[in-house]
Amino acid sequence: MRFANFDCAAILRASTHLSTSFLRRHDHKERNIRRNNALRKPGFPSLRRVTDVAASPDDLFRDVTKNCSGLISRIALSYEADPALRRELVQDIMLAIWLALPSYRGEASLKAFSASIAQKRCISHVTKRAREPKPLELPPDLISPALAPDEIALQNDMRKQLIASIQQLPLPQREAMVLSLEGFSYAEMAVMLGISANAVMLRCQRAKAALKLLIEKKS
Repeated sequence: MRFANFDCAAILRASTHLSTSFLRRHDHKERNIRRNNALRKPGFPSLRRVTDVAASPDDLFRDVTKNCSGLISRIALSYEADPALRRELVQDIMLAIWLALPSYRGEASLKAFSASIAQKRCISHVTKRAREPKPLELPPDLISPALAPDEIALQNDMRKQLIASIQQLPLPQREAMVLSLEGFSYAEMAVMLGISANAVMLRCQRAKAALKLLIEKKS
């Protein structure tokens, strides 16, 4: 019969080759599926996060200037009442942030990073001027034209009392109170101040109690 002329060994080799090729394609497909599933997990770093952390210092500084200028000004206001000296302090803070941005790795938010530097600069500023106490003055531009005159007067007076009272707090309570008013959590403040979250909570509680007494005495 003519079937006897078939090369059985060649048929077996061809069959083995086809099976191996199929298994390789199947394994490659399975690896791609597993990799795509891993990329979708919450803990896997996304490309957007990597891009944000890898932003240039110039881009980060523009972000700080746009989104953190108010925060920095308010922190400086709680440590320096003189308008001219406060402007210098704000410039000093911005310079310090600019110099520190190349070391920013995204472990904390840019807002927290900037606030931490601002706090340290303000403490250095207060330490240098501790031997030269001066009368506390507030800028006249705290009034908002959007409110009625009586509301403006009341709100402005309360704000003056609060700021003046904060400036009289001991330095540890003052820095905790300022960060608390800016909306930072105890955990974030603990990192910035280098103390435990419980210690931050105690400082805030003592600062609030002291502020209440100071404001009541002035009322």
